Parts: sequence; structure tokens; C-alpha cells
Amino acid sequence: TLSIAHGDLNRAERSRFIVGFSEMYVTPDTETASNDDIHILIATDIVSRGVDFKDVTKVIHFDFPKNAADYLHRIGRVGR
Repeated sequence: TLSIAHGDLNRAERSRFIVGFSEMYVTPDTETASNDDIHILIATDIVSRGVDFKDVTKVIHFDFPKNAADYLHRIGRVGR
């Protein structure tokens, strides 16, 4: 499954994305990530602050932030 998030989404679209990505990442019977599924999120910094997805273990950066503080914030989304 592929999801895309970016700054041109309005607030309602971002909310639908967050709920939708969270729901597809969790299996109803275990409430944890399914080992049988691959979920890919392509996003800008829009999801680097204040958004947590349970059980995310890998983050692939398409591009790197311009400063170290933003980079640390991005990689901090994993493992919280």
C-alpha cells in the first residue's frame, strides 16, 4: 500500500490521510502492524512533526532536510 502526504493537502485531507494510514497499518485482531503487508509512506516534512504511526520501524528519506534539527526530528518519529 502506498500513501502520499504533502503540504498542499488541506486540513481535512491531512486528517483523512492520517486516519486512513493508521487504520491500514493496524490489523483488527492484533492492533499491531501486520507482518504480511508492506505499507509505504511518501511524505514531506508535513508528517515529521506531531504525527506518530504505531509500529513504524523504518523511515526512508527521499531527500534530506536542510538542517540537522529537522533531520533529528524526522528520524525521531521512529521508535517513539
